[in-house]
Amino acid sequence: MPARPRGQAGGPRPRRRTRAWIRLVLVNAAVFAAVLVVAEGAARWLAPRDLSGVFGDPQTFLRNRPYIVPHPQRGFALRPGYAEGELHINAAGLRGPELPAAFEGRPIVLAVGESSTFGWRVGDLDTYPARLQHLLDRVPRHVPPLVLNAGVPSYTSPQVLAYLHELLPRYRPRVVLVTVLWNDALFACLPHWMPDYLVHQQPLGWRRFLLRHSGVYRALAIRPEPVGRVESVHNERALNLYADNLAAMARDCRDGGAQLVFVRPSMDPAHIPAEGMKIGPRIVPPPAFAALLAEFAATLDQVAKRAGVPLLGHRLDAGDPAMSRFFIDPVHPNGDGNEVIAEAVAAYLSDVAFPAEGLASGGKQP
Repeated sequence: MPARPRGQAGGPRPRRRTRAWIRLVLVNAAVFAAVLVVAEGAARWLAPRDLSGVFGDPQTFLRNRPYIVPHPQRGFALRPGYAEGELHINAAGLRGPELPAAFEGRPIVLAVGESSTFGWRVGDLDTYPARLQHLLDRVPRHVPPLVLNAGVPSYTSPQVLAYLHELLPRYRPRVVLVTVLWNDALFACLPHWMPDYLVHQQPLGWRRFLLRHSGVYRALAIRPEPVGRVESVHNERALNLYADNLAAMARDCRDGGAQLVFVRPSMDPAHIPAEGMKIGPRIVPPPAFAALLAEFAATLDQVAKRAGVPLLGHRLDAGDPAMSRFFIDPVHPNGDGNEVIAEAVAAYLSDVAFPAEGLASGGKQP
């Protein structure tokens, strides 16, 4: 009897083995597909189908703001060359007059942030960066510092971070002043919070597609959350993202050779409406909103301490009722309030950033 070929004895032939593996893969794929169909059906039945509270309005911060234009990375930006009344955006997209011809030889103080830096409902000369420039100019110096106002209304921390990526190599500032907190806190009040909201005001395209067409993804990504009046708001994810963005600003400024200073945000609880803050489909009563702001302020303190970044306070950051006359609303100082902030910043710069020059703070006193 002839001997079997070597390798065939005691086991299935290679062709049979391949067929067995194919059957196993097909059976498992069929089982997986069946599980997905069942899960999708159950999710579509149980998961929320009303997505009106998930999809925001991408035109929110463009509508009725002719000085704002869309921006691919930052969501929106100031319109270069815009001018109306006491509001001017220069050719570089910064608020205020055109940059002087020889500004490259001057030490730059870059103020970045949201509407309180931009100067909400005040003229060009009454923003806090403009008041700061006036205070710096009061002391004659061979090479005077130049203050640039890179504030953009409604900016959040990821937008400020993205803007810094553009501005640091462009201007190589000696000092960067960052004020950002309010808008991160406001977005944190929205149900179904997602980090996409802070830049684009709605989920990104791939997420929008899955939310509309996949019940399983809806069940994983969102859950029913109360709307209307809510007695407390705590958003751990929003706080963590805020902290991460602040820490990234510190790293970027350090790598770019700039001294970063966090400026505490101005706030006046007396201007918060008695019925609460209406934020999307929710109304957050004053005590709950004040507690949320305190959480974000504590996060700012922690990041500044860990990163070794100075955190500059002023008389408008503590919610003192005596300071209410310097506010337009709960967030935004008027021109005299911006002077108060500018005085604190100028005094700090005179001690730290430009010690040899001896800056004078001066200005009005409340």
